[in-house]
Amino acid sequence: MCRLDGSETVSVEHWHGREVEAIAGIGNPQRFFNFLRKSGLIVHEKEFPDHHRYDPADFDAARERPLVMTEKDAVKCAKFQLADAWYLPVRAQFSTEFENRFLQKVSNILNREQAK
Repeated sequence: MCRLDGSETVSVEHWHGREVEAIAGIGNPQRFFNFLRKSGLIVHEKEFPDHHRYDPADFDAARERPLVMTEKDAVKCAKFQLADAWYLPVRAQFSTEFENRFLQKVSNILNREQAK
């Protein structure tokens, strides 16, 4: 997990057993909330629509717990300078099957271009 202001990074295991306010404005917010729960966090969730345009009013309510969000949401919320706010970085990983098919298609295109 990374602080929204970039000043600190800790493992998600560091949060095990802690209560957090979790927000998500993504297509499948329950997947994010469930991941946090499976990682041992006690989650108080707040779901926003996908592609939500955050406003400072979204965070007006006093929080007693750290705020945790997706990396996508962190990009939108960084300008608000929220206290005790964190995000979970995401790393995309393709399956070996997808990677092989993709590389084969690129190779085929390059071979056709070279044959011209």
